[in-house]
Amino acid sequence: NFLTRKSKVEIHSTAIIDKKVRLGKNISVGPYTVIEGKVNLGDNIKIGSSVNIKNKVTIKNNTIIHSGSKIGYDPFSFGISKNLKSYLYPSKGAVLIGEFVEIFPNCTIARGTENKTKIGNWVKIGEQANIGNSANIGDNSIICASTNICGRVKIGSKCWIAPKVSIRQGLKVGNNSTIGLGSVVVKNVPKNSLAMGVPAKIRK
Repeated sequence: NFLTRKSKVEIHSTAIIDKKVRLGKNISVGPYTVIEGKVNLGDNIKIGSSVNIKNKVTIKNNTIIHSGSKIGYDPFSFGISKNLKSYLYPSKGAVLIGEFVEIFPNCTIARGTENKTKIGNWVKIGEQANIGNSANIGDNSIICASTNICGRVKIGSKCWIAPKVSIRQGLKVGNNSTIGLGSVVVKNVPKNSLAMGVPAKIRK
């Protein structure tokens, strides 16, 4: 069991680790993974193959990141100039991932444009989920596969976000709430609620 091994660092020969990266104890990094920038890894962390972690990222203890995930990249955030040309908005923020988090394959987590993108403790994120810039996911929440959490969304603790949900930027989902399968959330969801549908409506 990875999380009960004695202190050691296992980095595959094909992985690339920047000199700036800080490694804790009991670290495992898989093949073809690239970690670069101001990245801090805590203890008991397992990172799969072909993962890319870059810019400013902190990952706390006992977290697992599965293969193919991308964390800390500049978000898809564009502005329009006076001559109507689009430009990428500069990003200065970071990503903070808590303890006992598990991120399943091929997830993407953008860093904040200004503030941090935050993933709370004991959060689980399913395959191919996208977490936008400056999003905040509370402790013990479940984000299922193929979900799109847009920028600046705040999800409370102990929430269940079903597969293929989309949540519009800047919205809030209260604690202990559930978002049903395939829902499109365009309004804030109060705590202790069930929201379903396209657009999502509060069911209780």
